Amino acid sequence: MRRVEAELAARVGGSPSFTQQLLIRRAAKAMLRLELLDARTKDGSLSGREYGALTNGLRLMLRELGVKAAAEKPKTSGAIHEGKDR
Repeated sequence: MRRVEAELAARVGGSPSFTQQLLIRRAAKAMLRLELLDARTKDGSLSGREYGALTNGLRLMLRELGVKAAAEKPKTSGAIHEGKDR
């Protein structure tokens, strides 16, 4: 959990404000709970409502912190990379 907190702190410039620290701590705990819920899905005891609420809450916390999703690399065929038409 400390590693996640450190990575999120780095994303906000390395010196988070008090409010950012609160959000970072809360986001790290939400991530941990989601990981634990993921592990429970193997036995079918997952609460969809709880999972959805945690996921949405985490999304909002990350958005508030200014964390952007990594841009996906476009899937291309080899021909495009080589500049050739097929």
